[in-house]
Amino acid sequence: MSDILHNSDNDLDISSGDFRRVEGPDQPTRVLLVSNQGDWKNSPVSGCNLLGFVNAGLNRRTRNAITQRVRLQLQLHNLKYSSVSITNSGQIIIQ
Repeated sequence: MSDILHNSDNDLDISSGDFRRVEGPDQPTRVLLVSNQGDWKNSPVSGCNLLGFVNAGLNRRTRNAITQRVRLQLQLHNLKYSSVSITNSGQIIIQ
């Protein structure tokens, strides 16, 4: 999968006056994680809506809800993964 590269600030990465491209699923996965449904005109159901979990705590119910949303979005976009987990610090791990 080819995509336009974003830098660490989520801005488009432009080098020598042109967009830089990236291959692989990492960037589309990151975009899904930081997007909310309705952010993308051409695909209004794309996005994990993770902002709704801010200050929710990391109990079992919250972890299950987050992993379920992430898995659903990965499946909807045909992105391959073997597991989705959340660390004690709240970091989402997709393998």
